[in-house]
Amino acid sequence: MALGKFKLSETLRFLSHRINAIARRPNVSLDVEPDGGPSHPGGDVSARVVLRSDDEAHTIDYIALTMRGTVQRDGAWRDYTEGAEVAQGMSVPASHEVVLPVIIYIPEDAVLSADGGSWVLEARAIVDGAVDPRAQLDFEVTLAGDSSEEE
Repeated sequence: MALGKFKLSETLRFLSHRINAIARRPNVSLDVEPDGGPSHPGGDVSARVVLRSDDEAHTIDYIALTMRGTVQRDGAWRDYTEGAEVAQGMSVPASHEVVLPVIIYIPEDAVLSADGGSWVLEARAIVDGAVDPRAQLDFEVTLAGDSSEEE
């Protein structure tokens, strides 16, 4: 019997919800949704981080954003990481959804996805007393004006 494919981010989200429920800890969910067209070197990636609270109000310590990819420098491929902490000390009312727009610069020397480069935008909410919710968005980096990418 063959098992179907699953996303690691969905598995982590399921496990953190279960652990929080068992331990009676706050339950906050987090998603990263694409917002905009294809990304290209020297351009940016645009997304929305969506944070949802359960039936209690919460204070989010911060949301950690990390973009990982591959660049070509000095004739070799190198790992690239860019990170930021946003929404420090943000209060989220009970049963409420907060949407944070995110725009992150793609370096000029980014390795294109078609050439083997992999790119991901990760988000993690730091919530006191909870297993921190995480989400990620895999995205492609193409040449500017490349219309061959399917959406």
